[in-house]
Amino acid sequence: MNLEMMKREGLSKAIIIFFLVFFIWAILQFLAPIGLPSNSIKDLSGLTGVSDNEEIIGEMPFPWGSVYSCGDSLCHQKADRSLFI
Repeated sequence: MNLEMMKREGLSKAIIIFFLVFFIWAILQFLAPIGLPSNSIKDLSGLTGVSDNEEIIGEMPFPWGSVYSCGDSLCHQKADRSLFI
């Protein structure tokens, strides 16, 4: 195998791993609200960059707590602009 072919193969593996990680993360975004009991989450409104719902999210099972924790600190969620399932 020449060097260029080895680089291309390594790059392909890296792209596949990158895609799989973000694909799984995207799927978890849709499954998180479905995976929790109905009406267990009422209002998670908050500010960007602040974990202001830690007590509620801390009680959630894995992986749903991780998904909501990232959303809590990265998004400015508001109940009136959210879809409740």
